[in-house]
Amino acid sequence: MAVFALDIGQTGDHTALAVLVPEPGGLLVSHIERIPLGERYARMTFHVAEAARIYTTAGHRVVVAVDRTGVGRPIVEQLRAATSADEATTILGITWTGGRRLGGAWPDITVPRQHLIDALATVLEQRRLRVPPVLPAAGVLEAELHRYKAGHHLGDLAAAVGMAAWCANHLSATRVRLNITRIATPDLEAL
Repeated sequence: MAVFALDIGQTGDHTALAVLVPEPGGLLVSHIERIPLGERYARMTFHVAEAARIYTTAGHRVVVAVDRTGVGRPIVEQLRAATSADEATTILGITWTGGRRLGGAWPDITVPRQHLIDALATVLEQRRLRVPPVLPAAGVLEAELHRYKAGHHLGDLAAAVGMAAWCANHLSATRVRLNITRIATPDLEAL
């Protein structure tokens, strides 16, 4: 299983892509990148869909969680269209809220932003997140995580990792809470 998370940036804010793969004792950041400012959404969608295909070709089931807040809605729809023939990929639209409860209708859910922050804090505190230093954006992610631990705002890469961590740790329980009985990815319980 591979969990992708796409934190959509606005005009002056990078879009970030993180890919986490569960491993014994934690989560491996297998890919992390900032998508260049000004990148067209159609090209970004193609890039993410192609990356998901690489993982499914290697035998992984893939969940792509996309920040559906604001400009993320059309990207979710474009990704669903681009991956519709791939039964091993599920596109999950997440709208982050200031509330306290999960909601929505699968595969578009609402999740309190505090859950993202808590998921990131938990994997960091328990030292369950492994970031290989050879990843090109590893240094930037480490700097963002350090600033976050010091009480600063979540950066784009850290937000993407937090979203992926939340999905990896809570997706099965979320299905139960939202009374979801059938989804496209049959082995999602493995998360």
